Amino acid sequence: MSRSGYTDDCDDPLAEGRWRAAVHRAIQGKRGQAFLREALSVLDAMPEKRLIAKDLVVDGHGEYVYGDGWGFYGEPVIVGADELCDKNGYVKAMGEVCLLGAVGRSRGLDMTALDPHDSESVADALNIADAMAREIVFWNDEGGMSRRVPIPSTAELRAYIWLPETPERRWSRMRAWVVKQIDNADEVQS
Repeated sequence: MSRSGYTDDCDDPLAEGRWRAAVHRAIQGKRGQAFLREALSVLDAMPEKRLIAKDLVVDGHGEYVYGDGWGFYGEPVIVGADELCDKNGYVKAMGEVCLLGAVGRSRGLDMTALDPHDSESVADALNIADAMAREIVFWNDEGGMSRRVPIPSTAELRAYIWLPETPERRWSRMRAWVVKQIDNADEVQS
């Protein structure tokens, strides 16, 4: 299951409809709109326009551990001066954030104490509805497209590798998503 908690096995269209209505109310409500406007200003103020997936903030804790039974559990894999490799092999720089992590950091919240997979505690810390937190996490982590790139050095003509979305592309996509969700989006600078 993803960090958002969303699954593909929803057999009840009424439950799905109720959930989508909860998400809509959370986003369109006074608190949700205030959060989105704050998120937009935080995104625009970021010195490096990059967002990560699957974490709130890269701090060396959590899933940045190496080990497959060889006794290295709990040790972060340091790739560069300020980069870590997560358990899936993705390199992330220390201090990088997802959208929710960016807002939390701008508020001065200690994001290291929060479990990125516990959407209720993240939503409480940011003072937004759980439905909105899950929706933002879904779009942040899973809303982007992977890129299919041919492998030129193989003899097979149809050899491709799937590359994940870049942090810069995720930032652009999430900024556009935030602008789209804000009421009177035409007043917001694009």
